[in-house]
Amino acid sequence: MNPDKEVLLHLKACARRSDFQLGMNVHTLVVKTEFDFDVYVKTCLLCLYVKCGYLEHAHNIFDEMPEKNVVFWTTVICGYIEARRYREAIDTFCGLLEMGLRPNSFSLVRVLFACGRLGDIGSGVGNGLMDT
Repeated sequence: MNPDKEVLLHLKACARRSDFQLGMNVHTLVVKTEFDFDVYVKTCLLCLYVKCGYLEHAHNIFDEMPEKNVVFWTTVICGYIEARRYREAIDTFCGLLEMGLRPNSFSLVRVLFACGRLGDIGSGVGNGLMDT
């Protein structure tokens, strides 16, 4: 088996099981073997940290990504929502819009949920949700 595929499989398994400690060990191996530049590895790391609730780690991985697509942004948004950090979810969504990306239907529904939880639907409208 290709080592980078093995790393991906391990990271996905850690994310599915929410096994933060093992995921951290795999992340250390990833850095040592320089697989941390691979976009698929970064995606798996992002998912791992979001799933385990380590949003600061997830955001660090996110910040390191040279090109961020809507899926990456939505993964971070969902992590903030799962942690009930609704304002940060909305702020992250605003960052997605500021980058000129078009949100998908899933990210729209999730950010509307966050706005609703804050009792601030007007914020969603003001942040361009009605324009998408």
